[in-house]
Amino acid sequence: LGDLLLQVVFLAQVARERGQFSIREVVETIRDKIVRRHPHVFGSQRMETAEEVLHQWERIKSRERQAAGTFLLQGTPVSLPALLKAWRLAAKAARVGFDWKSAAGALEKVEEELGELREAASGAGGAEPIRHEIGDLLFAVANLARHLRVDAESALQEANRRFTERFTHMEQALRRAGRQFEELGPAELDALWEAAKGAAGIPGAPGDPPAEGQK
Repeated sequence: LGDLLLQVVFLAQVARERGQFSIREVVETIRDKIVRRHPHVFGSQRMETAEEVLHQWERIKSRERQAAGTFLLQGTPVSLPALLKAWRLAAKAARVGFDWKSAAGALEKVEEELGELREAASGAGGAEPIRHEIGDLLFAVANLARHLRVDAESALQEANRRFTERFTHMEQALRRAGRQFEELGPAELDALWEAAKGAAGIPGAPGDPPAEGQK
């Protein structure tokens, strides 16, 4: 905390010497913001529930954004991984009421986007509509994960790990048999994948190979 305070004081001093602002202005600004955003604490207003406090917070923030000419989603860091950013964007929109009422609605949206992807993939529109629909589907899945209180980014990392472990198990089995992936047909690949899943002891897996005849 002392190191952090040193940085604040140091930067405020640099700004004062440049004629920009002083440490007093920094303190007054944060004090005014805290008071402005918590009228139920520093004023006569009373709130009965935490939900009321959050709704009031968003109304106040909305007025601040309007006065500053900024928008709700602008502050989302552009450097975030895509799945985490999708989660953040949907969560911010949800705070002002733009959200599904339950996970069931979010799941229906996933199914809707999957149907649109099927249409795009079977159409003659080329790669761009498919790319568009895949993006929409991934966003919908990230939003569903938020409703189910699952970290989509870590869930995908875990799926990547499971796929890597199981595929490596397949590769090891083939080496022991003196064979190559290219020698196997769809049915043999499927059987080898199922064996790898059983060896891992975890039901289900990402990246299940297509059924025979669908490759």
